[in-house]
Amino acid sequence: MRPWRWAGRVALGIKAKLFLALCGMAAMTVIAGLVAWYAFDQVGRSVRHITEDSLPAMALSLQLAEKSATIAATAPALMAAASPAEQVREQANLEARADELAALVEQLRVTGIDRQAIAELAPIQEQITHRLRELSASIEQRLALLAERETAVTRLAAAHDRFLEVLEPIVDAAA
Repeated sequence: MRPWRWAGRVALGIKAKLFLALCGMAAMTVIAGLVAWYAFDQVGRSVRHITEDSLPAMALSLQLAEKSATIAATAPALMAAASPAEQVREQANLEARADELAALVEQLRVTGIDRQAIAELAPIQEQITHRLRELSASIEQRLALLAERETAVTRLAAAHDRFLEVLEPIVDAAA
């Protein structure tokens, strides 16, 4: 069958129009599928980045914050130590937590988190460890001075008792 001509243009029949319409819909479906595939691929990459890179770093950062808060909360127990044994126990506890803090900083370094942030964090962690050692040394000195004072008070009490023993007969004789 011959196509119809209408004002110099070819007029298509219903069969040709349906065929072109279905071809257009199929092309649009393919294009929509490609766009969707690209969008889902981007979403997949974003989710992969979050789950593989961001979440582990965030979890380590939270653990780091928890450890530093624990150290800050435990430090007064070291200052309140009443005996050298208690001071040694609290110091060992704090040093173990400081080592855990250092290990977490190292784990953060391995995760590939911002190198500048890690470079700023490492000296702070070292400073915390250094300050804890200084605190322990001053507590040790305080306990030594306390023991020295107790010894001096004991010697003073003994000297006072001897003084009273010597003075009592003199007072009795004078009365």
